[in-house]
Amino acid sequence: MSSIWKDLQKCGKKNHYARLCRSRVTNPVNIQARQHIHELNVSNLMIGKLDEEMKDTQITNKAGWYADISIRDCIIKFKLDTGAEANVLPFSIFSRIPGAKQMSKSKVVLVAYGGTKIQPMGAVEFDCITAKGVYNLLFYVTDCSTTPLLGRPACENLGLIYRVDLIQAEGLLTQEKLLSLYPEVFQGLGEFQGHHHIHTDPTVVPVIQGCRRVPFAIHDRLKDTLDQMENMGVITKVVGPTDWVSSLVITEKKNGSLRICLDPRDLNKAVRRQHYTIPTVEEVLSHLAGKKIFTIIDEKDGYWQVKLDKASSRLCTFNTPWGRYCFNRLPFGLKSSSEVFQQKNQEKFGHIKGVYMIADDMIIAAETSKQHDEILHQVMETARVKNIKFNKEKIQFRVNSVRYMGHIVTAEGVRPDTEKVKAIQEMKPPNDRQGVLRFLGSVQYLAKYIPKEAELTAPLRSLLKKNMSFQWMPEHQKAFEAIKQKLCDAPVLQYFDVTKPVVIQADASKDGLGACLLQDNKPVSYASRALSSAEKNYAQIEKELLAVVYAVQKFHQYVFGKMVLVQTDHKPLESIYKKPIGSAPARLQRMLLQLQKYQLNFVYTPGKLMYLADTLSRATVDHPGSQENPIGDEKVIYEVNTLAMHPDKMGLIQEATKRDPQLRMIQTYLNQGWPKYMRKVAPIAKSFWPVKDHLRYRDGALFMGERIIIPASQRQNVLAQLHESHQGIQRTKERARQLMYWPGMSKDIESAVGSCFVCACFAPNNQKEPLKPHEIPEGPWQKVGVDIFEQDNRSFLLVIDYFSKYPEVVSLPDKTARTVIVKMKSVFARHGTPLIVVSDNMPFASQEFKVFAKEWGFEQCFSSPGYPQSNGMVERAIQSIKQLTHKVGKARGDLYAALLEYRNTPVTGLSYSPAQILMGRMLRSKLPITTDLLCPRIPINVRQDLQRAQERQKHFYDRTARPLKPLREGDLVWMQSNNCKERWLPAVVIEKCKQPRSYLIKNQDGRVYRRNRRQLKQRNQTPETTIQGNTTYNGSKGMFMNKSDAHVIADRKPTYVTSHGRPVFEPVRYTP
Repeated sequence: MSSIWKDLQKCGKKNHYARLCRSRVTNPVNIQARQHIHELNVSNLMIGKLDEEMKDTQITNKAGWYADISIRDCIIKFKLDTGAEANVLPFSIFSRIPGAKQMSKSKVVLVAYGGTKIQPMGAVEFDCITAKGVYNLLFYVTDCSTTPLLGRPACENLGLIYRVDLIQAEGLLTQEKLLSLYPEVFQGLGEFQGHHHIHTDPTVVPVIQGCRRVPFAIHDRLKDTLDQMENMGVITKVVGPTDWVSSLVITEKKNGSLRICLDPRDLNKAVRRQHYTIPTVEEVLSHLAGKKIFTIIDEKDGYWQVKLDKASSRLCTFNTPWGRYCFNRLPFGLKSSSEVFQQKNQEKFGHIKGVYMIADDMIIAAETSKQHDEILHQVMETARVKNIKFNKEKIQFRVNSVRYMGHIVTAEGVRPDTEKVKAIQEMKPPNDRQGVLRFLGSVQYLAKYIPKEAELTAPLRSLLKKNMSFQWMPEHQKAFEAIKQKLCDAPVLQYFDVTKPVVIQADASKDGLGACLLQDNKPVSYASRALSSAEKNYAQIEKELLAVVYAVQKFHQYVFGKMVLVQTDHKPLESIYKKPIGSAPARLQRMLLQLQKYQLNFVYTPGKLMYLADTLSRATVDHPGSQENPIGDEKVIYEVNTLAMHPDKMGLIQEATKRDPQLRMIQTYLNQGWPKYMRKVAPIAKSFWPVKDHLRYRDGALFMGERIIIPASQRQNVLAQLHESHQGIQRTKERARQLMYWPGMSKDIESAVGSCFVCACFAPNNQKEPLKPHEIPEGPWQKVGVDIFEQDNRSFLLVIDYFSKYPEVVSLPDKTARTVIVKMKSVFARHGTPLIVVSDNMPFASQEFKVFAKEWGFEQCFSSPGYPQSNGMVERAIQSIKQLTHKVGKARGDLYAALLEYRNTPVTGLSYSPAQILMGRMLRSKLPITTDLLCPRIPINVRQDLQRAQERQKHFYDRTARPLKPLREGDLVWMQSNNCKERWLPAVVIEKCKQPRSYLIKNQDGRVYRRNRRQLKQRNQTPETTIQGNTTYNGSKGMFMNKSDAHVIADRKPTYVTSHGRPVFEPVRYTP
């Protein structure tokens, strides 16, 4: 049918097709895209002008805007139509998409440009992939042969177009106009798309840090801050166990508000970096060169705009007084945070020409104001679409220059930043020979890069000659200025290279700070400044850390986001930086907090090798009013502000601290600074030298790290309180080390606990000492052991030869000395009189037995009372004989026949029996035996075999033994008792006996005993205390003792007093 007769439903005009009518629809209706649509009931939807399907060869950039979209691995070229409200997909292209078969019903009527209405075949959703990301879009499928079309909403969502509202009629864009056009960009908390996952090293063991106490004064403010962060979605309350728990670090800003930070030292050891590639200096400078107008903007709470996934959020758990929370957003302090933040910004803003991310700032650079405003509008529009927020308080709007990595970029071009060589240019000339040496040391460090170095330094070296007075002349000043100029020019001074490792040298002198940034051992930038009057009173460690803080802030553009090696000549900084922030003194805490944003590795370097930093710190020029404040306006809040202690107790410590001369001297050093060398420290304060870098004074008391220092007058009361639970020495030390400190605290605890009568009563036995066997005799029956034992209500006398192990067992009607002597005479009559008889004390120590020993000509040797191990040969033989008699009795056998076989059985480890060794022959028994075996034979190498067996026995015994410290006359000891209620009793050593490890001691009743070393524990002397009631304090002697010992040491005077204040006494001599 001819088009002449076609009549449009809307316009009523003839001679054209309805679908090509350009009349406008009077009532188009907009809809919002929904994720799941099965039936659409919207009447009309504007889609703009539909073109006939074009071939690829006909499409040019001038014909319109197009974009390639990937749908199910099928690349489709879409036309971008900002006047359309819907997305159109021809059926011919829809049918080519893999798996695209079903469509949803749709009552939508598409209205084309001119008013043409098109009824789509249906609607379908697809995930569309572009270079900017993935987005789910709704398409209307038509039977028209048209170009696929993307409407304005889809183009904005996919980031293919941006809203740019140029205000050319009103002149240049102002900061106020910018804020009014994009108010939502400067309000609230931003949110980058997607979630970040923190990758960790699985080999690192998780750490759970304890909860730090918070001052009561800020409890309410801290809870309000936590609630506010929770309402913002930054943190969430944690329920259930977590592998990682970090400590809370609270900082107070200048305006009084609180900032919540993590102490991620331990967590950072497990976090793996992103290693995101950052543009080189040359690349950035090439883009900035020629630009005339700049704007610098800062993202508000930048890291908090990066969301964490659930697993990463649990890693960032921290303790508070109200339980545990975890960060839902990227926290400050993680070593990977800066790289993640840089990558996120590059993904969102990197496509905008004229935008550069430098460290944590975004720089907009343009050649003209029009370009500048267009770029700024694109940045703001991208931030609005991507929900990224900026800080309106930190905008540097439309400036004419920008400083970057040691260069200044202006409209005139790129020139070196004089700030990096200012420290050298303003260096004061030396005023003594030592100053010349330091300056020449710096020059020598860089000598290989300085042309004609020897010629330049010759005038200055002349000042170092012997017997020459120091006079600074014009020729010296000329050489000095020439050398400084060489240090500021190439090839000495290098350009910064982001791909190379970075080293910072930082040093502090009594008057100033010096720092140098190095790459490949060549300087990149210098910095120095004088100390303020307050800073000059800092402790040396505080000055040294202040130098590091000054250096990283001065070189911020170079070091932010990079691993930096910090060289310092102050070794304690190595360990302090690795410890939790809260363990450092308050001032160091504030400095350490400033360093958390940087990735630093402290390395000790001797001062003689840090020429540049040392020279700069000693040759600073003071510029009044220009002092930086590297500590910042924030302060760390920690439990040192308040002490969980009763005011009365705290008052006692504060008052005792005031009166203590040693602690007063420490306060003086903290205020005025410690001497450089220990030999210059006052003797009374030398014991604090090893911990001087950890000391601080606060609230009327001294602290060593987190631990309070107890004045001397209060230490004994504290010792008594520490030992109220009567725990052992090690556990008491561990408890004390949690809370307090004083020099020699460990020794005082050892002395106090070691002198506690209650603890001694329940102390375990001493560990066994290495075996000390009896010397093997030269032949048989020279040395015998004797003892009496009981078996089946009968008494027996055992006599055994130390050489042959031959036993003689004799029944005793009674155990009197006279009966024992008679029986022993009968044994000696058979085998002869030995040279030595080893026995215990009773009845062998009786006077009657001594007469017997003298008459028969043998020497007595007694074992230690209560220590049968010292006569182990006899004790072991008794066990064997008792077992033998018991078994024979049970079997109703012949005891004497059994003894005969025992004597005929070879000794363990030897090939000879006791009878063969003693008598040179086997004894005939009930067992069959040949005549030849009964013939006498002299055993050979018996003594050597016995020695080898003895050595083998000692080797295995000594594996679990250790020697005890020998005792001296006058030593106070605990004597082991058989009393089950009091296992150890106090005593004093009188003298050492001639028997090995034996001592004569006197107990508290004045009785004298002989005891083995294993039966004695050394008893310490302790200062005044009240650990238990059976002790007394000799105030004039400063000693802690049992009352029974008072008579022993009543008149003793200390020989000298140690550096810890402990008196040392001569040992007590025994006087009967």
